[in-house]
Amino acid sequence: MKLAPKDLYQTLEFDKILELTEEYCYATLGKEHFQQLIPSTEASQIERWLLEVFEYTQTYENNHNFPISQYTSIRADLRMLGIEGYVLSADSLKSVAKTLLVCYNIYGFFSKRKSTKTLYPTL
Repeated sequence: MKLAPKDLYQTLEFDKILELTEEYCYATLGKEHFQQLIPSTEASQIERWLLEVFEYTQTYENNHNFPISQYTSIRADLRMLGIEGYVLSADSLKSVAKTLLVCYNIYGFFSKRKSTKTLYPTL
């Protein structure tokens, strides 16, 4: 068990770091993820996070631009589809289609080039 001062997050201004990081998120899901983050003291977890960031930046350095773009949350739309007979609006269908396209592009990024699995195994 590791002991830390109760005001450690304030002293480190961790909330400000999260706010700055949230600006780089493409959607509300990413922002929500960062709002729930807490610092880790586990060396293996920290190394994993750093490796993920490094590999992501390497995709751009190697001109293998990672195919992610802005998308809107479709959580509410997916919940509504659980209602029998419910029909999505045109805007909701567009949001679902855009999210699926982002997923398709990310899947394609890893499946079309054998080198991406080797170069970016942590992603």
